[in-house]
Amino acid sequence: LLAFVRGLLRLRYTIEVEGLEAVRARDDGRPILFLPNHPALIDPALVYTSLAGFAPRPLGDERQVEQPVIRTLTRLIGTISIPDLRREGRTAESGVHEALERVAGVLRSGGNVLLYPAGGLTRTGRERLGGNRGVYSLRGLVPDVRLVLVRTTGLWGSSFSWARGTAPDILKGLARGVFELLLNGIFFMPRRRVRISVSEPELPGQADGLRTLNEALETFYNADMTPALAVPYHFLLGSTPKELPAPVMQTPDGAALADVPKAIRERVLAILREESGVEVIEDTATLATDLGIDSLSLINVSVRLEEISGQPIEQLEALRTVGDCILAAAGLLGAAGEAAEPPAAWFPTGEARTLSVPDGRNLVETAFRQAMRSPSRLMLADGAAALSARDMIMRAFVLASFIKAKAGNGERVGIMLPASAAAVLVWLGALMAGKTPVMCNWTSGAANFSHGLEAAGVRRVFTSSRLLDRLSGQGFPVGEHADVWVTLEDAKRLSLPAKLGAFLKSRLLGIPCLGEAVIPRRVPETAAILFTSGSEALPKAV
Repeated sequence: LLAFVRGLLRLRYTIEVEGLEAVRARDDGRPILFLPNHPALIDPALVYTSLAGFAPRPLGDERQVEQPVIRTLTRLIGTISIPDLRREGRTAESGVHEALERVAGVLRSGGNVLLYPAGGLTRTGRERLGGNRGVYSLRGLVPDVRLVLVRTTGLWGSSFSWARGTAPDILKGLARGVFELLLNGIFFMPRRRVRISVSEPELPGQADGLRTLNEALETFYNADMTPALAVPYHFLLGSTPKELPAPVMQTPDGAALADVPKAIRERVLAILREESGVEVIEDTATLATDLGIDSLSLINVSVRLEEISGQPIEQLEALRTVGDCILAAAGLLGAAGEAAEPPAAWFPTGEARTLSVPDGRNLVETAFRQAMRSPSRLMLADGAAALSARDMIMRAFVLASFIKAKAGNGERVGIMLPASAAAVLVWLGALMAGKTPVMCNWTSGAANFSHGLEAAGVRRVFTSSRLLDRLSGQGFPVGEHADVWVTLEDAKRLSLPAKLGAFLKSRLLGIPCLGEAVIPRRVPETAAILFTSGSEALPKAV
């Protein structure tokens, strides 16, 4: 498999590796912590295949390593998954600590590990570690570990990097790469030149501190920077790379910051001074690089900002600068500037038609028949998603399998989610699983919430870990109902056959006769159970 992957990579990349023999010659039996920079999503494959002789266990982003196909490959090489704190927030804190403990255990037992000190892709081409303490902490836990630095150059500008101004997607990139290889007759595709430099320099000791160590790593990674280059994707276009313009970095909205009350600004600056130890702080200063606030410290910052604003911060990655923190504390983060451009599918196209509802014995059958009319048309949308009828039904099939597996023998299941596309999908999935959905209202208070569960006979409530985290921070007794929660994040662990089955069933919708065969027939009589507000007495089930 290793030889096969190396061969595939070399159809697109000309790879030069230097310094590897010197590291091998210094082998003294101690474990090695390989520390690469991270210019593009594809560099882990290039780096790992170059270091495979050392059999390092990689540390990988949980969201990336759980994707189809990639999941199988990463398990083969013993990848240690770690959640992304900036995306997942406080719910991921324990997972990060557990992952670092596993890494320390591998090193203590003599194994080698591959870890990215920056914790994510560079967005500027320069590697910035700021206050990230992963390497510093691991060297404290395993003092005799060898630190070997790996610098990859030549990938900045590829479609797997941020150099083009948009977030790269590993699966779409791989699929596009296969297609382009075929267009080039497999062997004639222009190749991108990549250099992988491996070195074991003398680094500052633990006593020199976290920032001194990280600055030394940054100096190594940024010593041989190359411009962002776009390499042609077809041999008829030649093979000469073209330099791309530098990506435009977003800065805090000055007008919005000017509207923030002085008292709020001063409270935020006091929090950041306490967390960073930096006295003079500008609005444009970055939290990670300029203030040395790493992802774990950022959790403390976000909690205190939420206390000021009274509003949840959905993703820590929204907090990149001091200005972002000030806007978050004022409840304005995300309100500044223009809204994201809505998906084109939101807008009508073609001739106007009179709307009509298909015949059906229940809402599930009606939804399926509507989907069969035009599987590719928009059917469900909110501010974060725009799903075609086919995609909506596919996701509902996946959730139906998940709900059936987790709900047990109970006839009713609770759904506790904000008004969103996700809530609609879980509601539809519950009916398809033969369960009556009970819509749970946490805003009515803990006592009324508990009464509702008891009145409806609900033993499982489907929700999200992010919502539970937010409610816990607001004083809702999440722990008192620990045995009823089922988080939707666990649905990604469904088996491949279940996901494949959902995909195939959704593809039958547009085929006459076959579409009827996939409509669920055993659907509860009751479409949903709701509750009154409880303002006059205990909530009543409706």
